[in-house]
Amino acid sequence: MNINKETKVGIFVVIVLLILAYFSVKVGKIRLFKPPAYTISAYFKSANGIGPGTPVTMAGIKIGTVEKISLENGLARVYMSIKKEYKVYPQYVAAIRSMSLLGESYISISPAGAEQLSETKESLNKEVIRSEITPQSMSALIMKFSKTAGDLEKVSKSLKNSIGTKTGEKNIKAILHNIAALSINLNRLVYENQQNVNVIMSNFASISKNINGLTVQNDAAITRTIHNFDAISYNLKTELPAITENIKGLSKNLNYIVAKNRGNINNSLKNINADTKKLKLTLNELYGISSKINNGQGTIGRLVNRNSVYDNLNGSLKGINNLVGGYSQFQVKVNANSQYLARSEGSVSQLNIKLQPSPGHYYELGVASVPMGYGNTYGETQTTTYTTNNPPSGNYYPASVTTNTTQYSYSNSIKFNALIAKNFYNFTLLAGLLYSTGAVGVNYYVPDTGKNLKLYARAFGFNADNNGVSEDINAGIAYTFYRHIFLDAGYDNITDNSQRSVYFGGGVKFTDKDLKYLIVGGKMPTP
Repeated sequence: MNINKETKVGIFVVIVLLILAYFSVKVGKIRLFKPPAYTISAYFKSANGIGPGTPVTMAGIKIGTVEKISLENGLARVYMSIKKEYKVYPQYVAAIRSMSLLGESYISISPAGAEQLSETKESLNKEVIRSEITPQSMSALIMKFSKTAGDLEKVSKSLKNSIGTKTGEKNIKAILHNIAALSINLNRLVYENQQNVNVIMSNFASISKNINGLTVQNDAAITRTIHNFDAISYNLKTELPAITENIKGLSKNLNYIVAKNRGNINNSLKNINADTKKLKLTLNELYGISSKINNGQGTIGRLVNRNSVYDNLNGSLKGINNLVGGYSQFQVKVNANSQYLARSEGSVSQLNIKLQPSPGHYYELGVASVPMGYGNTYGETQTTTYTTNNPPSGNYYPASVTTNTTQYSYSNSIKFNALIAKNFYNFTLLAGLLYSTGAVGVNYYVPDTGKNLKLYARAFGFNADNNGVSEDINAGIAYTFYRHIFLDAGYDNITDNSQRSVYFGGGVKFTDKDLKYLIVGGKMPTP
């Protein structure tokens, strides 16, 4: 059965409308049929943060939504629609919980410690369940935070009065200088002994591995050792009185020894005091060295405090920042589409890669499969000669007849695209090669559509004699309706009445981020 072009177009439009309706229902989460449910209610002192449509959950699973809220005797009565497959019993308790600090809330239903009910008991139907004490609202928490802030202000004033004087400021500066000197010395010490630190950490890892192996291999021995410790602790418990008496005797002997050698102990303490003074002098010398460096004295001081060193380092960091920033703006987009030409019953298929180093411009490279003679009649002429055996005599009866027959063909050939594009507000201008011929074009993105609705026009085929593609101008409209899927339609060969044709088609497109999620198997980002 032959189907004319109008019927084909109608069938395609119906299919596209069905697809659009399916995705509209899917994306908009439209529920065509309401599941069977029953209604319960609970009283709360405050229903702040909830309203019709608020989720109702049990054990983290959504089992219903809030239908309505009414005021009864100064309390908020919340009516909840519960799905029929979930049962709620009188012992259950409802509570208002917060999803986040922004105040968004939901209702949580829990058994509240009730005993497990048998399956024969009926659940509630249009009855009231208990409710917990309503949690504090954000305003109450803010008041508590304000009170805490007042207490902190009092503490800060006390600190200001104690260390805000000139003497306190001087002491703090001295402490900070000491800390700075100590941190420099520690940093130098760690840097100079980095290799030793790595060796020590490696040894620790090896020791840990060996200990783990010994523990596994000597599990029985360790168990026996623990039993032995248990026996020892029992013996200590029984013999502790005798041990205590021995310790008392030992302490008496120690007191006698200390009293007898008090002079020697005093000399040892004096030696420790002298060593402490030497350590203090050493720290003062280190402080003097760090002060000289901070004041720019000496080679190290000039190197640290020289402005040119800072300027060079700052310039290098800016260069690195610009390089990293430019790389972060670079985007790669892949576009695959196909268009059906109604007049020639052929198709144009393309695979394009868009390289966008900045929001203002991009480069588009691609390959296309187009009908031979796209935009013009293309064919081959064959000559056939028929010879008649024993023809009648006369000029009206020739011996042979020659017939010229032209057969048209639209077999596809491979062409290449290479375009440069520049963005100006809602317009994009393009120039370069389209289907291996010179081309120019323009895109217009309709405002307030998130660049989902695009009007476009292309003029190409400027070197048609060499590439089999004649001069052509087409224009169309494209709409992206599910982030990665788009449809387009338009008019081809606008200036040629003999080849003018309607086309329609669609395709898919992905960004480099989408391709990354596809490769690693993760969840693609949603629009």
